[in-house]
Amino acid sequence: MCHHSHKRLTACFQGQHGTDADKRHKKLPLTALAQNMQEASTQLEDSLLGRMLETCGDAENQLALELSQHEVFVEKEIVDPLCGIAEVDIPNIQKQRKQLAKLVLDWDSVRAR
Repeated sequence: MCHHSHKRLTACFQGQHGTDADKRHKKLPLTALAQNMQEASTQLEDSLLGRMLETCGDAENQLALELSQHEVFVEKEIVDPLCGIAEVDIPNIQKQRKQLAKLVLDWDSVRAR
């Protein structure tokens, strides 16, 4: 379950896994859209469409920033602990279970004697 959840969560990320928020922000498609809108607004100068493109570009840029920060948070608080459980804790538990089963069998055989 941990492996499956880890894979599904990392597949949902739009930014690069393992990078900080600024690097993710720069590589998001929303950031590229925001830059294009802001560049188009400078070409249209003080027209209504230009101001609207500038406002929409700012909003898209803010959305991209929020998305990158959210992805970093999810990665740090959810994905990394899940990975730790799947790669460290579960194998340790399985190893301890096998050792316990062996000791129980040894104890039963000693008690039977």
